[in-house]
Amino acid sequence: MSGAESHLNIRSINDFYERWPNLREHPLQLLENDQLPADLRMVLNWMVVVIDRVGPADLDRSSPDDFPNR
Repeated sequence: MSGAESHLNIRSINDFYERWPNLREHPLQLLENDQLPADLRMVLNWMVVVIDRVGPADLDRSSPDDFPNR
């Protein structure tokens, strides 16, 4: 996964939000994987639905938004 992480290089919540239209295909591809348990596919589907509803008003551009490494 380190190759994917370095390729995507998402720097912040705002960066992720701005790139979401292009990033959205990644979870959608995972949803097509029949080997994922149904519960996991459902959670992933709901995550896409929620992210689709996020808008500029939901992001505070004045606060630090770096995602901690996990």
